[in-house]
Amino acid sequence: MMRAVSRLFQILDALAEASAEGLGLLELGRRVALADPTLLRFLGSLQELGLVRTDERGRYRLTEQFKRYTGGAAQDVRLASRDVMQRLTAALQEDVQVATLDADSAVCIETLKSSHLLQVAFNTGFRAPIHASAMGKVLLAHMPEAARRDLIARTSLRAFTQRTITDRRALERDLEETRRRGFAIDDQELEIGINCIAAPIFQDGLIVASLSLTVPSHRKGMDEILSCAPQIVSAAREISGRLHGATPLSSA
Repeated sequence: MMRAVSRLFQILDALAEASAEGLGLLELGRRVALADPTLLRFLGSLQELGLVRTDERGRYRLTEQFKRYTGGAAQDVRLASRDVMQRLTAALQEDVQVATLDADSAVCIETLKSSHLLQVAFNTGFRAPIHASAMGKVLLAHMPEAARRDLIARTSLRAFTQRTITDRRALERDLEETRRRGFAIDDQELEIGINCIAAPIFQDGLIVASLSLTVPSHRKGMDEILSCAPQIVSAAREISGRLHGATPLSSA
């Protein structure tokens, strides 16, 4: 029994030490010194528990559920963000979210709602496509170049509206502009009638989360939303500072 538990923790440790790309079965087997049949049996148990998932290429990764159980970076970001988000929501009277990357999606780990009766349904746990949301694009923009290009190459750039960027070269240009200006823009790319801007949150020089402002377009036009960008960028930098995050000069 104890040997089996030890094996499970070895697998989790190996996946925790891996990059965001995860590990294939062969490489994972090498790291934990297990034959494929035995390793697959343990991985099956971890998948049933919701701690490990596979992508379309058969690579294994830790899930957001595992990260919630272990506290992880997400909990650090939540704690560092909460009062900053409260100030932003009070000042701007609109919804504010913090999201982290999970596979090819941006996952809201914290959301503060405005007092408006009509609100955007980007609640905690909401998953936004990486290419069609400001919260996703800013995470993608600041990833290391090789990881970014690989993720773009294997992501289906589905069109959610007629404004969604579905061309990979056009997306790369948008991400370059995101890095230059310091924040990402979603001009009804995910949902008609919904606009969003998002700024990066760094920890130890690496992108770990995004801070976003989401607004129905009938309440604030894009020009008015863009006027809020300095506050979002400043707030994201404050959170980064609390996480000892130094914003890199370039992520490319």
